[in-house]
Amino acid sequence: MGVIVLSFFELLSFVDGRLLSKVLLFASCSLGAHAIASARTGEFVADSFIVFDVLQASEFSLAIMLLFASVSAQWFGFDRRKASVEAGVVFVAFAYFALACPMILRLLLHPEYVLFDPDMALGAPKFSVAAGVYFFLATVLCCKMSDIGAFLGGYFFGKKLFNAKKMAPRISPKKTYAGLLFGLLAAWAFGFAAMTYNPFGRIDDVVAVLFGLVVGVFAVGGDLFMSVLKRSFRVKDTGKTLPGIGGWLDLSDSVFWAGPPAYFLLMLNYHLVTA
Repeated sequence: MGVIVLSFFELLSFVDGRLLSKVLLFASCSLGAHAIASARTGEFVADSFIVFDVLQASEFSLAIMLLFASVSAQWFGFDRRKASVEAGVVFVAFAYFALACPMILRLLLHPEYVLFDPDMALGAPKFSVAAGVYFFLATVLCCKMSDIGAFLGGYFFGKKLFNAKKMAPRISPKKTYAGLLFGLLAAWAFGFAAMTYNPFGRIDDVVAVLFGLVVGVFAVGGDLFMSVLKRSFRVKDTGKTLPGIGGWLDLSDSVFWAGPPAYFLLMLNYHLVTA
């Protein structure tokens, strides 16, 4: 939670807009995140994974209204181009902290996706808290394995494979296709092992195979998107609080993108196992 809060305020630092816009954005993200994180899980026979009650639906509707109020506040006192850029950052902040963040928290706090196996050592409902921690950490570590695999693959094979071709030279000049390949392989291998040998319940073979790969792909997407944002604002790091890494947002950007698909994959697992 500390990393999430620090990441939020780092993203706000990209916005030079009025205090009113920042206050409205903070309220909007808080309400939206609370509505999604506290919503009950949908009936497993239904098509939806999250079901709002009347209060939560009203809360999320208010969050959307506050979001548009925050965006509108950017248009007063700024030229059109600057207002458009800063309004875009407001939407990014809402997507990260009101939509993606509660999905990550649901991985940790609401492990309804686990079909507990009573024959396993920890396979009992009383271990639901431990299950949430396990699958949450599996998602986070998949993202980090993607980063480590990409770094090592690029360092040792970046100039030998794929003719040393860069993946996105105008966005992140150091990223190579060799790094992408080894990063995805590392994420896939770790995710497959974490799902297959988890101590809580059965994971369908399809989900076990896809988990690390999907998380790895979205982790790369989150990293590239943050590179686009930083280059747009001509900064090297999102902050100076973590020497050698950058800012808190540099540390967490891949998890914000990978958390929601990880959650939905695990919910899909419940459908497949109980089908």
